[in-house]
Amino acid sequence: MYSRILVPLDGSKLAEQVVPYVRLMAGALKIPIRLINVFDPVPPGFADPGHGLDYTRISSGYRDQALEILDRVKENLSDAGVAVSCTAKEGDPADQIISEAQRTPNTLVAMATHGRSGVGRWVMGSVTDKVLQGTASPLLIIQAGEDDDPPEEVSLKNVIVPLDGSPLAEQILPYMRPLAKAMGLNV
Repeated sequence: MYSRILVPLDGSKLAEQVVPYVRLMAGALKIPIRLINVFDPVPPGFADPGHGLDYTRISSGYRDQALEILDRVKENLSDAGVAVSCTAKEGDPADQIISEAQRTPNTLVAMATHGRSGVGRWVMGSVTDKVLQGTASPLLIIQAGEDDDPPEEVSLKNVIVPLDGSPLAEQILPYMRPLAKAMGLNV
């Protein structure tokens, strides 16, 4: 079924709202978790050696900050009973998430979303939308609540599988059966 869960985090409490769901699923399925933070590249003119700024040092500082964020979340996942690893990448978030998901077959990408619609989504873009459109990996998308702090624990009892009779809709069934069985979910 799934070989790992990839969790993109940006340091915000909103993004971390997916973490309790990841803990629950990874623990039930006994699969590793990979946390990823994608930071913006240093603008080329900003890190000009002629101005005494070292691109490598600045980029390394951003990477260190990203890894600090991930290490804090990794501690929070220590009770899941599975391996948790971290990586920080420089570049476009959606591109880096898609690339990391493709590195390991059967990766489940788990993300929280703002749930923007209309003009807000069009103007600001949506990393979740871009990942959804750009990857063949399955996605677990959590609509983030208005509360900044993620819940400590979550529980799932039921899952609804919308089907319309099409073969496309039924592609979820091979994933849903073992997930429901492992987690004791009513379908």
